[in-house]
Amino acid sequence: MESNLAKLDKKIFWPTFIILVIVSIPCCLLPDKSAEIAGTVLSFLTHQLGWLFLWFTAGACVTLGWLAFGKYGNVRMGGPDVRPDFSTFTWFAMLFCASFGSGLLYWSACEWGYHFQSPAWHGIAPKSKEAGEWAVTYAMYHWGFVAWVIYCIPTLPIAYAFYNRKIPFLRLSSACSGVIGEHQHSLLGKVIDMCFMFGLIGGTAAAFGLGTPMLSEGVSRLTGIPKGFGMDVAILGFMTILFSISVWRGLEKGIATLSNINMYFLVGLLVFVLLAGPTVYLISQFTDSLGLIVQNVAHMSLYTDPIQNGGFPQGWTIFYWGWYVALAPFVGLFTARVSKGRTIREIVVAVVIVGGLGCMAYMAVMGGTAMYFDMNNIVPFTDIMANDGAPAAIISFVQQLPMGNLLVAIWVLCAFICLATNVDSTAYSLAIVASTNVKENQDPPRWHRMVWAFALTIVGIALLAMGGLKPIQTICVVTALPLLIVISLSVVSFMRWLKEDYGELEKELRPVNEYDNGTLKKAS
Repeated sequence: MESNLAKLDKKIFWPTFIILVIVSIPCCLLPDKSAEIAGTVLSFLTHQLGWLFLWFTAGACVTLGWLAFGKYGNVRMGGPDVRPDFSTFTWFAMLFCASFGSGLLYWSACEWGYHFQSPAWHGIAPKSKEAGEWAVTYAMYHWGFVAWVIYCIPTLPIAYAFYNRKIPFLRLSSACSGVIGEHQHSLLGKVIDMCFMFGLIGGTAAAFGLGTPMLSEGVSRLTGIPKGFGMDVAILGFMTILFSISVWRGLEKGIATLSNINMYFLVGLLVFVLLAGPTVYLISQFTDSLGLIVQNVAHMSLYTDPIQNGGFPQGWTIFYWGWYVALAPFVGLFTARVSKGRTIREIVVAVVIVGGLGCMAYMAVMGGTAMYFDMNNIVPFTDIMANDGAPAAIISFVQQLPMGNLLVAIWVLCAFICLATNVDSTAYSLAIVASTNVKENQDPPRWHRMVWAFALTIVGIALLAMGGLKPIQTICVVTALPLLIVISLSVVSFMRWLKEDYGELEKELRPVNEYDNGTLKKAS
């Protein structure tokens, strides 16, 4: 029998679940029409409102820098004497795998190919020397420090509200309570939490939509079974079993174990390709691309292409920022849940600096090796991608490496575990938000976590039925738009709390507000 469990919040659970079913059914029954509508919505949002995502991200970078290296950097989540629940390695592995996972494996190998054939800047010829220089550079930029800034910004308000303010709701609405006050318990608070849940569902569905076809391609190459929608559904079913076991085992035994295993695989895969591939070329390219990013980061961060209107920032940078914003409250909630005892500076440095460098290294090594193979006629990567799709190009590239078939098996295994970790982390977070009065050591009931795990699978099937990249981009941007406002509110709330609790003092901890029977009460 389970004990020490949080109770279901029916006012959040049922509306979210019902709307999810209502939206998913037409996507499955009318995939072509749904995809057409998705394309129209995406074009409107990215061209008319895309600048919002760019300015939000720029502001988040400045805010995090001030928090981490200013006078509040030593503030510890839970209080000055609290120590972390997880080792540094396990902590980072959990947040890294929950954040990117299979998406990193997918885009690290193929994103450069899109930029190589359709360069970001006007006047650069496709597949030219300049296009090659910027191809990996933009992939590194999209997955580097800025991406992790978006993931980190909601972590701090959520963690501080839960561990320091003792608000017994691990929710985004709780992180906004410094601004909205008791309205966190009203309809406004429920809407905020539902926005979080839909953003999380949309972002995770995007991971399904990208990762599953790559898994199908790998399984097909290894087994000879023809790939197709049926195989995609079978793979989703297998993954559902895998992450259901993990969800059933809970945070420490399930998610932490999978994250540790996968972290070893990801690091080992990176090191192997670096040493087995064109090592000197990869190191040189990483260095050159990093220099281009440093030199051009301001332009890249605010690039909207208003004159030529070629669509690059809308199709890539704004899509990525929307995807990350959609997932940011989840990553923030999950990171907050496992970051008890960590200081603001520790969280920012680990998430932004270490996470950013790790993803940039993956982009440089995997993408750089694939580009090297393409330019030296070892694997016609861009031709395969144009004719057969990115998943086929990715697996062809992996097969060309030493011990190719074994490496494909490892690649597929990593992607499986990445998706499983991502989805069981998502199911855990959805269940937490749809629960009430969550204490520090409480978990949602297993059945509650399992419901969300299966619901995510259904959404993934709907997205696969629609097919293509545009539905994935659309669901990310649409679900992210209201979260721009909500995350901004949480940051303002966090700033107010820090000022109240610490005033002008740099290190001394002052009494904080405590949560008492649904009201905020000043500690004496």
